[in-house]
Amino acid sequence: MPSSVKPLSFGDKSNINRKLIDALSLRLRDKFTDVIPWPGVSYNDRLPFEMAIAGSIGYAPNPDFHGAQPPSSMGMVLLLEPDSHGKIGATVNGQFDICFRQIPDLALQKAKLKKEGGDPKPTQSVALSYRRMTVEFRDVAIALDVDTDLNNWVVPEDNNTLEAALSDIQERCLADPRIFKVPRQLDSGNAKFVFNWPDGGDENAVVNQKEFNEIIMRDLFERNDDVLRHKVRLRARARKAPANLSNIPKAYLVEIFIEHLTTRDQAKSFGLDSNAFLFDVRFSTKINQGEGHLLPHKLAPKDYRYKDTDGVAGYGITTSVEQTGPNQYTTNAIPVSGLQRIKNPEPE
Repeated sequence: MPSSVKPLSFGDKSNINRKLIDALSLRLRDKFTDVIPWPGVSYNDRLPFEMAIAGSIGYAPNPDFHGAQPPSSMGMVLLLEPDSHGKIGATVNGQFDICFRQIPDLALQKAKLKKEGGDPKPTQSVALSYRRMTVEFRDVAIALDVDTDLNNWVVPEDNNTLEAALSDIQERCLADPRIFKVPRQLDSGNAKFVFNWPDGGDENAVVNQKEFNEIIMRDLFERNDDVLRHKVRLRARARKAPANLSNIPKAYLVEIFIEHLTTRDQAKSFGLDSNAFLFDVRFSTKINQGEGHLLPHKLAPKDYRYKDTDGVAGYGITTSVEQTGPNQYTTNAIPVSGLQRIKNPEPE
């Protein structure tokens, strides 16, 4: 009996593949949605930096350490031709996730109590708990003049939406009683995590979360008037394009980066270490002044190239770059590509 089920078309299969790829991409970033809104998601007994395995960048490099260090920036290199006045203008939209250490749920802390003779020991280590949330920024303007700014790094004006969005999250964290404030520090520079459980008390000696918060604030915090201030910025630079990349007379290589400036020492002092990385970093650039051109493939030998005239939208630094519209470019830390479908020639 013939089946009444209609076979999937190529378009149907492509849509299914796209949804599977998008779901996998989110999973590699340890997310269920693109944006984690305030108040964020909690990580209990898990380290965020071990769960988010794609799209992350580390803290600022230590100039005194000469070993391998994680990249602290993500960027794109574009081939652009300025307008008739030598100007290149762009707006940048993007997002990234940040983490803060938080006072754990009382139930979690009770489950982690160290005991002696059936009763909690007088000193305890605070259980691991973190909060992760997304910072979004829109329409950050970048202006380059190839006559005066050539080879120089340029940053956006102060009080842009990246700075405003990051400051807003930090102020919300400052008002949140669970987010870690300024911890007391050990001689090593690490945050102090050992606190006093009520003398002679059993595991129910702390009645509620509010009382537990007060114990942690009293024993572990040096001050309650600040939180970790993640430092993140955009910067851009224009350089003359070398002849082996372009034969366009007035073409320039324009580099646009998002950089993480928070240091490892700052992260350690708030009990974060590598959990102070930026997670799921992505941004898009819209060229408003000037014109974009394709860059040549870096594949070698030439036989590996799909088309002799084929090019790429841009070169990615710790990411890939896709063209998503006219003069619009987007980073993609998990790139997926497919060749065009072609019809095989009929035998003669």
